[in-house]
Amino acid sequence: AIIESLEKVPDTDHPESSVLGYINIYPFYGKLNLFNYVVHFDIYVSPGGGNMTTERGSSLALGGNLGMGIWWSQYLSTRIEYKYLNYNASPLSQKNEMIHQSGLNISMGVLL
Repeated sequence: AIIESLEKVPDTDHPESSVLGYINIYPFYGKLNLFNYVVHFDIYVSPGGGNMTTERGSSLALGGNLGMGIWWSQYLSTRIEYKYLNYNASPLSQKNEMIHQSGLNISMGVLL
């Protein structure tokens, strides 16, 4: 009965904390004319890395971001960003497992 209950426990190594640093690089910026309304935009990349601490240890984490900002007016902007991060985890059933995390973020900003 004890062995059966242990088999039902998920075999994961959850992240507990991280210290990450990124360098923002803006290689492109410009203006778009949308139906006689000019909007400004910028495209950026952010390579980076740091340390990821999990339940069973810590490892080097490497990642990066790729995004675009659109300024609709002097006070309103939109950002679309793809994020990627990878690091090693140590679940109970394996020695090391490479974790690949990615996500898409869309945000609106208001400058007061």
